[in-house]
Amino acid sequence: MLVQKHIKVTLALVLFLGNGIFFFHHSERSISQQVRSNDTPRLVNHIEGLPAAQSVETFPTAPPQASDPTLLASIFEYICASQILHKDIVIKQVIWETGWLKGKFLMSKNNLFGFRAKQYLSFSSWQESVDYYQNWQKTHYLDPKEDYYQFLVRMKFSNSNYPAHLKSIRYTGTCAS
Repeated sequence: MLVQKHIKVTLALVLFLGNGIFFFHHSERSISQQVRSNDTPRLVNHIEGLPAAQSVETFPTAPPQASDPTLLASIFEYICASQILHKDIVIKQVIWETGWLKGKFLMSKNNLFGFRAKQYLSFSSWQESVDYYQNWQKTHYLDPKEDYYQFLVRMKFSNSNYPAHLKSIRYTGTCAS
């Protein structure tokens, strides 16, 4: 037997990022559909723990910590000892790309910067990844007057939001002179 049913549908998307959880909520709407009387709709009516609400909500988390603070310090020391320019920005790239060294995919490839050529590159060590970055930077960053954040966008390292993401990272390491 067919029955006309009105079903409320909520479309939602939840993103988990290094600096928080972003909840995008699309308003509820009713739809009509014919279903067999013994069919049960398989729709999620709500998501527990997240308030249904505004168009964009941010649920702040405590500042993330590196999965291995000693490793992060070693990476930063290695960057400081290198000829890489804009070391303060480059370490933030490592943090962003690897999710504070928690991203298993890139970390398993020792690829601290998300370099790829058709597929993600694998390095024998994280040091090799930093060395690769140094060579990449020497090859492409030819005008030291160019804003480094804009350089990364121009080189399509990521999208136009990339500088804002990097600037939002709170990492206070400084290279010893």
